Amino acid sequence: MKDRSVQVDLMLAFAATFVITLAFWPQASPRQVLHCRVAETEWKTYSIPVADPSLADIKSRLYRWQTPEFDRRYVTAKWQMEVARFYQQSASQAQDAAGTEQAQRQPDPTTFRISDRVATVAFELPVPPEAPTAESAANAAVVRSAEYIEQETAAGETSPYGATRQSGLANILAGAPQDPHYWSRVIEQAERSIQATLQRTENAPVVLGDVRRSGWPALAFHFALLFGLAVACGYMHWYRIARLDNQLPFKEQSTWVLARLGTFGGLVSFAVVCLLTLWI
Repeated sequence: MKDRSVQVDLMLAFAATFVITLAFWPQASPRQVLHCRVAETEWKTYSIPVADPSLADIKSRLYRWQTPEFDRRYVTAKWQMEVARFYQQSASQAQDAAGTEQAQRQPDPTTFRISDRVATVAFELPVPPEAPTAESAANAAVVRSAEYIEQETAAGETSPYGATRQSGLANILAGAPQDPHYWSRVIEQAERSIQATLQRTENAPVVLGDVRRSGWPALAFHFALLFGLAVACGYMHWYRIARLDNQLPFKEQSTWVLARLGTFGGLVSFAVVCLLTLWI
């Protein structure tokens, strides 16, 4: 029976110890990558464990940032735009109705009768009604929308944004002059506010990156290397003390030689099992 090369045994002992150390070392938990903006054009990358409670708080804040419905300015502007469009449409319908009614009240064609000698013509010129003004049209729109306002106010008291809607409605109605272009300006201002809010939600200061898989920290590889070198050095000294006698059969070898070979074989076999568990 012949012994193998010492260099091969040392390499196998080192590799087996390295694998066993990593197999028993606890792996780190998965980490979430975060890209944080610290300046206008400067970003920094951080990572935080997935199981960290602060990560859930960051995700919740980021969700509220990216959802415009959580912004009071966005909700107020959207409500003002809806109210302004309603009043603008009501005023336009009132003016159209007034114009149609005035056209229907135009005087009838001239009435006449013919006698044998002369034609007697009688003109009936009724006094035309007073043309509706912008103020009367706006008042008519307000009267027609009274029921709508009462329903929206009652609904606003029970909605999550009831106070915001009521205050916004009071502000735009309290300062509404009798200007036909007033509601158009309110709509434009509300659209600018909504666009600014949407642009802000797109530029979040924190961006979620990929989730890094669990693995071993650098300290685990350091200890695995240290243990591997220690086992390789110990096995080298053990080999010198319990050297295999090539002249004797395996059963007649000394107890130290059999213990060395058995320990070496068990170490390599256990390392193979640990390697399979790591792959699976």
